[in-house]
Amino acid sequence: MPGTVDVLKRFTSIMRDPLSFLLEMTESFGDSIPFNLPDEKARLINHPDLIEHVLLTNNKNYSKKTPQFETFAYVAGNGLLNSDGAFWLRQRRIAQPAFHQRKINQMIETMQTETQNKLEAWQSLPPDTIVDMEQEMLQLTLGITMKALFSMDISGQEAEMVKTIEETLGYVMFRAQVMVPIPPTWPLPVNRRFQKAMKTLDAFVYEMIEQRRQASEPIDDVLSIFIDAKDEAGAPLPDEVIRDEILTLIIAGYETAASGMTWLWALLAEHVDESQKLRQELADVLNGRIPTLEDLPKLPYLKQSIQEGWRLYPPSWVITRSAIEDDEIGGEPIAADTLVIISPYTMHRHPTIWPDPLAFKPERFAEENGRSRYAYIPFGGGPRLCIGNTFAEMETMIIMGTLAQYFSPEPLTSPPHQTRSLVTIRPKGGLPVKLHPLTP
Repeated sequence: MPGTVDVLKRFTSIMRDPLSFLLEMTESFGDSIPFNLPDEKARLINHPDLIEHVLLTNNKNYSKKTPQFETFAYVAGNGLLNSDGAFWLRQRRIAQPAFHQRKINQMIETMQTETQNKLEAWQSLPPDTIVDMEQEMLQLTLGITMKALFSMDISGQEAEMVKTIEETLGYVMFRAQVMVPIPPTWPLPVNRRFQKAMKTLDAFVYEMIEQRRQASEPIDDVLSIFIDAKDEAGAPLPDEVIRDEILTLIIAGYETAASGMTWLWALLAEHVDESQKLRQELADVLNGRIPTLEDLPKLPYLKQSIQEGWRLYPPSWVITRSAIEDDEIGGEPIAADTLVIISPYTMHRHPTIWPDPLAFKPERFAEENGRSRYAYIPFGGGPRLCIGNTFAEMETMIIMGTLAQYFSPEPLTSPPHQTRSLVTIRPKGGLPVKLHPLTP
C-alpha cells in the first residue's frame, strides 16, 4: 500500500493530475486501498459491493463533511450538492417535484428550441469553421438550464456567464490543489478574481429572486418552488438558502451535460464505425428532424453512445464521504473520520467488470449483462443520486440527436486528449474542432 511519505512527496503532482493517481492506485493495489493524507486517514474503494455499502446500505454513516464539498461551498454554499442530514432531506423534498419525469417531459420544448438556435448558428458559419466544442456545449446547456429550470432567457449572455462561473470553479480547484491553505481574504490576484466573479454571480441570482417575488403572474418552475417553500416553522426560506440552491442547480445543470457531450463529440470523431452507426440510426428515425419525446425510445444506439461516453468520462469523477462512526467495508474496519474516496472514473475502468475498459463500445449498454447497479455510477447512487440525471440524459439526446445529423466535428488535437480534473473532467485546452457540414 502507498506510504504516507510517498503520498506527501507526490502531493503536488497528485493534485495536478488526480485521475492518473487514482487509476494507478486501483491498478496497483486493488479494490480497497488505505492510505494517509497530510491530515487524515483515507480509503479508496473501487468495487460495486463496497461502493453500494457506502452510498446505499449504510449511507447514513457517511457524511459529506469532506474537503471536496467544503471547497465547493465557497461557491455554492449549502445547496443540495453540499448539504447533509435533515436539512438536505428537506431541501431535496422541496426540489424533487420539479424533476419528476412529467415535469422534465414538459421541458423538452425548451431543449428543442435552444438546440435549433445552435443548429442555425452553426449553419450560418462558413464550412469547416473552427470552434471550441467545449465552449459551444457549455453555452448551449447553460441557456437550456436557465430557461427550463428558471424561465430565464439569457440569449447573448451565455459566453460571459460561462466565463464568470468558470472563474469561480477554477478557484474551487485552486483551493483543492494547494498544500497550504490560503485565506480567501488575503489580497492576492486569485482571491480578487474569485471575489469579483462571486459578486457578479450573487447579484445575478439575488436579482432573479427579487424579480420573481415581484412577478404579477405565477410561474411554475424551480425558482418559484423554492420561493414558495416553507421551513419546519412555516416561515419562507431565507434568500440566502434559495440562493445556494439556485446556484447549485445552475452549475450542476449545465456543467455535467456539457462536459459529457464534449467528450462524446471527441469519441465519435475518433471511432468512425460507431459514428456512422449512430448517424444511420438518426437518419432512419428522424430524417433531419429534431427528436421529439416520442422519438427518444426509438434511438437506442444514441442512448447507448451517451452512456458509454459517461462511462469513460463520468460527469462526477470523484465522490467523497467521511465515516461518522466506526464501520466495516467488505470485512475491513473503517475508523470514524476516515475519508472514503469513490471514483466513478476508476470504477468504470475496472477490467474484470468492464472488458476492454478503454475502448469505446456503446453496445455494452444494449443490455444490463448482469452488472451491479453500482458498477456504473456517472451520477452517483443511493439517496444522493443526482437529482438532474434524467434531465441531463434527455437534454443530451435532444442535442446530440439533432446536431450529429448536420455536422461532423473534426478535433484539431489528436487522441488521447489530455484531461483537466475540474468539477467535471474536461479536455485540456478545450476541444477545438472544424465543423464539417453534413446533409441529413
